[in-house]
Amino acid sequence: MPKADAKAKKSKKSASKDTKSKEKSSKSDKTEKKTSSSEKKAPEAAAAPPAPSVEQHPCSIHSQPLTYFCLTCDTPVCDQCKQTTHYGPEHGVVPLTDAVMAKITDLKKTVHTEMRIRKNEILARLADVQLSVDKVKEQKAKIERSARADLEAVLQRLRKAESIKIASCNEDSTLLKQELGAVDEIEGLINQLMASEDPYKALMKIPDTHQQLAMILHRDLSAYMDQEKPYESQLPDEITERRGMCEKFAATTSVLQLKSQLLETAEEKTHTIAQDAAEELQRWETLTSEYETELRRFRMQCTFCGIELDPSTVNSLCGENQDITALSPMGVPDEVVGNMHHYWVQGDV
Repeated sequence: MPKADAKAKKSKKSASKDTKSKEKSSKSDKTEKKTSSSEKKAPEAAAAPPAPSVEQHPCSIHSQPLTYFCLTCDTPVCDQCKQTTHYGPEHGVVPLTDAVMAKITDLKKTVHTEMRIRKNEILARLADVQLSVDKVKEQKAKIERSARADLEAVLQRLRKAESIKIASCNEDSTLLKQELGAVDEIEGLINQLMASEDPYKALMKIPDTHQQLAMILHRDLSAYMDQEKPYESQLPDEITERRGMCEKFAATTSVLQLKSQLLETAEEKTHTIAQDAAEELQRWETLTSEYETELRRFRMQCTFCGIELDPSTVNSLCGENQDITALSPMGVPDEVVGNMHHYWVQGDV
C-alpha cells in the first residue's frame, strides 16, 4: 500500500509538471504572436498621414489667427484684438467656432420656421394654379361641348333644308323632263306628218298638233324654279348670321365704350370746373372780405353822435350838436359846435 501511494503521488507530480509546461509554451506562443502583430502594425501606423489642421485666417492688423468673434461688432478678431480694441464688457467676444455654430443654429431655425412657412405658401399657390388650370380645362370642355351641340343643331337644320330643296329640285327636274318629252313628242308627230303618205289623215291631225304645241309653248316654266331667288340662296346660313350679329354687337359695344369714355371725361372736366369755380368763389370771397376791411378804414362817422355817413344821414341834423356852450371835441372847429349839423371824421376800423 505505501508503495502504491508513492507511485500515485509521483504520477500526479509529473502530470502537474506537464500541464505547467504546456501553459508556459502556450503563453510564449501568444506573446510571440502579439509581438509579431505589433511589429506588423507598427509600420502601418507610421505610414498613416497626419490629421489635417484647420485653416487659419490671419488678422489684417496683427497678422495673428482669427480665433475669436466679437458679437458686438459682428466681426472675427485675433487674440491681440481681443486684448486691445475689442476689450471690455461692451464687447462680447466668444470663440470663433462657438459664434459660427450659433449663427448656423439661427440659420437652421430660420430655415425650419420662416422658410417652411414660405415653402407652404409656395405649395399653396402651386395648388391654386393647378386648380385654375383644371378649371380652365373644365370650362373649355364645357364651352366646346356647348359649341359642338349648337353647331350640330345648325348642321342638322342645314341638312334638313338641303334635303327639302334637293327634293324640290328633283321634282322640278322630273316635271321639266316631262315637258321635254312632250316637246320631243310634238317633234315626232311633225316628222310623222311630214312622212305621211295620206294627206287627209295628216290634215286631220294638224289641229290637235297645233293645240298640243300651244299648250307646251304657253306653259309657264318659272313655276318650276325661281331664277330671281335660287334654292341655294334659301339655305339657312346661321353661322354667317350669327357672325354678323356678333360684329354688330362688337360695334355697339365699341360705341358704348366710347360713350362711357366720353362721359367719364365729361365728368372729370365737370369736376375740375366745379373745383375751379369753388376756388374762384373762395378767392372772390377773400377779396370781398379784404375790400370790406379796406373800406372800413375810410368809414366816416359823426364826431358828436357817432352815426355813420351814408346817403340817408349825409344831410340830416345832429341831435347831439345843439349846445353852443359845449366844449368842442379835439380836432373840431369852434364854429361847428352847436350848429346842429354833423361833423364827419374818419371812423375806427
